[in-house]
Amino acid sequence: MHVKTVTARQIQPVLGGAAHHLTLLAPAAALTDGCPDVAAATAAVRRGVRVRVHVGSDRCGLCPAMADLAVLPTVTVPCRMAVIDGKILVAAQNGWDYTAGGAVLASPGLASMIERSMWRDAVPRAGEAHRLPYAEQAVLSQLALGLTDDLAARSLGVAIRSYRRTVAALMQRFSADSRFQAGYRAAKANLL
Repeated sequence: MHVKTVTARQIQPVLGGAAHHLTLLAPAAALTDGCPDVAAATAAVRRGVRVRVHVGSDRCGLCPAMADLAVLPTVTVPCRMAVIDGKILVAAQNGWDYTAGGAVLASPGLASMIERSMWRDAVPRAGEAHRLPYAEQAVLSQLALGLTDDLAARSLGVAIRSYRRTVAALMQRFSADSRFQAGYRAAKANLL
């Protein structure tokens, strides 16, 4: 695991490096347009990056700066963090905001574990469509990219057997005879 310390001014460019997806985790700290993580997420959405924001369930929907972001109320958000492309974890030095800078950890396993725990603790909103568990959602995203099992498993930081087991579970969930059919049915259900 490689750890690097960055200043408050470096947080936004680091988070802005997300190419595919960016997950923000924020406890009860205020989220405003001036926050480097919110600014980076807003810019990432404009570039076509998939962004999700997990906030303490009591804070959901209170930030107008996040109008274009997918905000998920979450039971427990331990500290201010971000996960970049499922591989890099950025944690606030003081735990609540990035005013004191942050630590950047290149650790796909740890980053993936943090993302999965946030998905597990997410609180469904009233009227929101059923969502797949994080592992299945991540595998569906990899299938949509058309990657080989080996490349997809590596990019998610999971074993190839776990990846294939999840693909098989998805095929069973959607009563599909092929991966393509499972993906098609997931897309029709707005799960991709």
